Order: sequence, then structure tokens, then C-alpha cells
Amino acid sequence: MKNLETLDVRDTRIETLPESLWNISALRHVYVLSGPRIKGPSSAAKLSDLQVLKTVTAHESWLENIPLFLIHLRKFGLSNWDNQEYESTSKLLSHMDELISMTITGDILPSEFVDIRAFPNLKTVKAIKVQGEWISRRLPIDNIKFSPNLTKLTLISSYLKEDPMPTLEKLQTLKYLSLQDEAYIGKQMVCTENGFPLLQVLIIEKMENLENLEVKPMGMSQLTVLFVSECLKFNNNLRNLDHVPDIYI
Repeated sequence: MKNLETLDVRDTRIETLPESLWNISALRHVYVLSGPRIKGPSSAAKLSDLQVLKTVTAHESWLENIPLFLIHLRKFGLSNWDNQEYESTSKLLSHMDELISMTITGDILPSEFVDIRAFPNLKTVKAIKVQGEWISRRLPIDNIKFSPNLTKLTLISSYLKEDPMPTLEKLQTLKYLSLQDEAYIGKQMVCTENGFPLLQVLIIEKMENLENLEVKPMGMSQLTVLFVSECLKFNNNLRNLDHVPDIYI
């Protein structure tokens, strides 16, 4: 299989990969499940064309000798962050200045994973997916901490106690926002006037306590799709969203 370019085992029960896989120099895209903790290739792997690697656990050799195939990745996903040190993660990601999509999956996650000051080269990142409980249970107050080019953000099982909208609505480039599986555990979310200036898609799923989404005049002015699912206490009395063509509740 020396010419294999893409391996996708996300919808399988595969929990391990052979070391010999990483000897295939033609590999460009590797997708594995985030649940099973499959270790990524060692720093010695000859993967000069690799563009996508998600979602794997960090190989211990990466922190000693950051491989070139990581530096040139376009899409990257890491799992099992409850056992990783924040400083080591920052060192690793700070070298990835071509990254456009990042996924972080774990049980307990430092909130700094979407902090642009922690990972200074993540200015190229356009899509971030973070799955796992944030230690701080809140978003950073200063939206400058987010990537300035972020267009897509997905938060899953974050268990945020404070309404995330006052921070997220200031992201001037955000077009897609998905909040899933108790990303927020409060009762109400509020979008203020002129908030989310470019947001086109808002997805809210499996938020048990959420009762109300309040949108002030001129908020979410570019929204085209609102999807609310499995929020059993949600009040469907939406205001200032008459301009939205597709609303699914």
C-alpha cells in the first residue's frame, strides 16, 4: 500500500493502528476516531506530504523533536488532553503556522486552548472544535484571545456556567457556531444589538437547562439557519429573527 494517500477509520471499531502505517510516505490524510486513544506517528516518520492528522494522542517524541510533518499540517486533531501538560501543548502548536483547522478532545481541558496569545501562530486557524469540560467553566472575557480569522467554532461538553454569547458575538469573522452536549448549562443566552455581524449558521443541541435565546434588534443580522434540537425546556418564542429563512426547532 505504498501509494495510499487517505486512511479514514472514523466509522469503525478500530482502536489501534500498526506502526508500519507511518512508513507510507504518500500519506496525505489520516482520520481516526477521537474516542480510542490512537497514538500519532513518531518524529522519525517520513511523512512529507501529510496534510491532515486527526484525531490522535501526542507521541512522546514530538515534544523532544517536533517533526516537519506536524509543522506543515493543515488540519490537526488531538485527544486525551486530561493527561497532557499545557506548556508542552503550547510549544507544539506554536510551530504550526500553516494550520487552518484544529480539534481538541478530552475529558478536562484548560480554557487556554482557544487563546491566541498562548498559541501565537494560530492566526491562520479558521475552524476550531473543542470537546471536553473547561476547567474555568467560562470563556475568556477578552475576545482578542481568539484567532482573528476564525469562521467556524464548535464547543461540545464544555459545561460553561456563564452565558458564552457576550464573548462569542464579538468575533467579527465568525460564520458558523455550534454548541452541543451541555456546552452551556445555564437557562438563558442573550445576543446583544449588532452581535454576531457575520454569523450565518447557529446550531444548539442537547442543552438540558436552556430555556430562552434572546436576540436584540439587529443581532445575528446575517443568520440564515437556526437549528435547536433536544433542548427540552427551550421556549420557542423567538423575537427579532423574522429575517431567518430556515428555523428548525
